[in-house]
Amino acid sequence: MTASPATRSAADPTSPPVAAPPYAYAYCHGFLSYPRSTKGVHVRKELQHLADIELLDLNLPDGSGVVTYASGLAAIERFLEQQRLLHGHGVKLRLIGSSLGGYIVARFAELHPEAVDRIFMLCPAFSIGERASKFLPPEEMAEWERDGVRGEL
Repeated sequence: MTASPATRSAADPTSPPVAAPPYAYAYCHGFLSYPRSTKGVHVRKELQHLADIELLDLNLPDGSGVVTYASGLAAIERFLEQQRLLHGHGVKLRLIGSSLGGYIVARFAELHPEAVDRIFMLCPAFSIGERASKFLPPEEMAEWERDGVRGEL
């Protein structure tokens, strides 16, 4: 969480500054990843001078290391509720998403536009189901669909 800058009304530039809403920042990892991944830690470190970035765990709570659409949205919803308890309902989210996390933050922003100020997506996984068959052999796709994970965890 960082302090919000004060802004002046565009309609009346002589008016006193109005405080912008507080912003809460979060990084959302991709499929078969985890919150403290190399990328997540690097993003947090590189941006620490600008904001405190929470590394969210989008994985299912069963310890499988698998992200689902629902588990990802639920993690962001929990983060939003925590921030609202701390800073009030005016808090706005600024979300960074990588791969499947990028897809999930885009969808969250679509579902909750009033709660999201900005999103930044790193290689968002749009249409991944359609594209995966182009880079995975059919037997690996079948295994992934059957097991819900790809490769060894």
